[in-house]
Amino acid sequence: CLVFPSRRSLSYFKKYLAEAIRSNGSSPVMAPRLVTIGDFFAACSPRQKTSDRITLLVRLYRSYCRFNPSAEPLDEFIFWGDVILGDFSDVDKYLADPHQVFSNVSDFKDLQDDLSHLTPQQKAQVARLTRFMDNFKEKPGAGSAKEKFLRLWNVLELIYNDFRDSLVAEGLCYDGMIYRNLAERLSSGEQSISEIMAESFPGIGKFVFVGLNVLNPCEHLVLSKMQNAHIAEFCWDFAGDMIQNKDNKSSKFL
Repeated sequence: CLVFPSRRSLSYFKKYLAEAIRSNGSSPVMAPRLVTIGDFFAACSPRQKTSDRITLLVRLYRSYCRFNPSAEPLDEFIFWGDVILGDFSDVDKYLADPHQVFSNVSDFKDLQDDLSHLTPQQKAQVARLTRFMDNFKEKPGAGSAKEKFLRLWNVLELIYNDFRDSLVAEGLCYDGMIYRNLAERLSSGEQSISEIMAESFPGIGKFVFVGLNVLNPCEHLVLSKMQNAHIAEFCWDFAGDMIQNKDNKSSKFL
């Protein structure tokens, strides 16, 4: 089974595989199973069904209205809804604590000290956050936007928990929920990675991850477990000389 970062890369692989087979004059062959990284995680959680965008937005709007008495109409909520869905998915994929992520913005004043205990990188991050929060200081004509932002931020944790609970009750989920579910099953020891792969991909004994770059913590955990179980190998999207060049700062993450 080959796992790709996107459907585009998967389609190109199929195209070039077919060309290679034709150019060698080979008879028809059985192609390997080809999936995207998203479909791979979904296959590992068969008891959860990934919902479409419209269904998720409607469910999210219900939770939003429950904790925001002055909620705008659904058609005006769509933009906010897409942003919130993306944020919720990132929280799960990065295994973040939602209580810490969605803490009250008013607590930001606690960061306003001399910063002497922070590293230069952390000080730079605080400076960027300070510039962002400056946008919500009182200024002519900006009161309503500030109030709306604060009102939404202060109930995001409640919305997050209610939204997830409503999806679980219906057997539905969004991408981040599937990622987090698989990572937590592995971390808890509920199942081994070999058992999960045998159930999700029967008859497949080797997985090849192709062209991935930035891994979130869920992906890193699952792929590491598979590597340790000797059922996965990796074809990374970088050149060897770039990685070996210590002066190339852009390759540090890779």
